[in-house]
Amino acid sequence: MAKKKYMSKLLEETKQLMASRKHTTTISVISKATQLDVNWLYAFENGSIKDPSVTRTENLNNFLKKVNDEKN
Repeated sequence: MAKKKYMSKLLEETKQLMASRKHTTTISVISKATQLDVNWLYAFENGSIKDPSVTRTENLNNFLKKVNDEKN
């Protein structure tokens, strides 16, 4: 039986926010606003980072929530 992979609530929420973001919130826009590297953002988005840092994930999460709130 395969072991179920654990995903923190922060990571899960951030992945959902990335997947549901508006098309105008591009990786470039996110990078400029958060100072996160474009390559890291692409890797995060496609799931190739196995264990992203909490600090980066939290930074991204906070930005995406803020942008989401502004557009609603």
